[in-house]
Amino acid sequence: MTAFLFFSSVAFAAALIPLRTYAVKFIILVVIVFPTSHAYSHVASFNGLYFYDLFTAAYLVRVAGELFLLRRPALSVGRVSVVFLLSFLVFLLAYMPIIDVNKFYFKEFRPILNVLFLLSVYDLYFKSKYSLDVRSLGRYSIVSALAAFLKYFFLVSGYYGYQDEYYEVNSYRYLDASAYFCAIYLIVKIRSMRSMRDFDASLVFSASAVMLGNSRFMLIGIVVAAVFGTHVKPKKMLIGFVFFAVILALFLFFSSYFQVVRVTDNLSYGGIAEQLAGRFSPAMVKIREFQWFNFLIGLGPDISFEIPWFEYRGLEVSHSNIDSAYLTYYVKYGVIGIMFLWAFSYILVPVSVESKYIRVFVFLMFFVEATPYHPICAGFVASVYGLKRAGAREG
Repeated sequence: MTAFLFFSSVAFAAALIPLRTYAVKFIILVVIVFPTSHAYSHVASFNGLYFYDLFTAAYLVRVAGELFLLRRPALSVGRVSVVFLLSFLVFLLAYMPIIDVNKFYFKEFRPILNVLFLLSVYDLYFKSKYSLDVRSLGRYSIVSALAAFLKYFFLVSGYYGYQDEYYEVNSYRYLDASAYFCAIYLIVKIRSMRSMRDFDASLVFSASAVMLGNSRFMLIGIVVAAVFGTHVKPKKMLIGFVFFAVILALFLFFSSYFQVVRVTDNLSYGGIAEQLAGRFSPAMVKIREFQWFNFLIGLGPDISFEIPWFEYRGLEVSHSNIDSAYLTYYVKYGVIGIMFLWAFSYILVPVSVESKYIRVFVFLMFFVEATPYHPICAGFVASVYGLKRAGAREG
């Protein structure tokens, strides 16, 4: 609890730094340095709140004060409208007779809190004079990678004991917002490279943080987003292929060296299909319960998924989401849920010169991560890169 209060206090203070330029820099550092992995759940969260939610609360107070006292523009009306529309829809569903207002219903506000945080960071950046270029983003990525390895060291060394048997068994990996930040940087960096002379330390550090996360889908997402985007020049594609051929080789080598069974035993199509089938099975059980109208509107936000393998971890087997944003939202909201995810993607990744490529990465990760529900999505603060800043003001 003490650590959570400390992290929250720092995030809260970041929103109130008078000069927005310093506030932006500080909150980015907070996100990439402080732990956001579920392995650190006892220090990063409390009763469903994450430490960065205090930044959101403080920033909304700041915006309200500026609006009424200084008559400065508030948050972007378009994105705020989307957030509150989503909130309204969740509340509206609660008044339907088939909806039970239980703890799982209230957990549906976690994605909304996550996008409000990112919206606050983007608005802060938009109104500042700070311009985040590739070089600056690279420096942040190095810090992010170093922080990821430091947090991993605290876990495996015993300085912070594992609170969950799953993370102890999977002690060869560490995945949090730092990896997501580095993944977005890799997409931006590779797309900006003109030759192999642009290869630098930031690529090595970022790739290392991504490999530490040991997520096959993250690697695939980065490759597809960075290499197969529209209008990519052959030379850039070759650079991307060479870089990721090396990364893939290293990924497989370290997976074999550390005997990462989830990777080495599932390299075939059949092995991957079997693993995904098991991961998605809690959603399939729910879909079999569908009546005809559920395909359109789902079963409702109060629905929980039964996840048998949580039992050995000492966790409650009923959970608000599974390891797929698409299936989670489809079960809860039907076809409308896919529209929800589309809306979230446009808040997670604001319109910029690289936004469509980063969204490709987001849409691919949605297959195996319920990203809107997890603190790892805080790493999307890297998406401020390229954000149009015509409305920038002092500091």
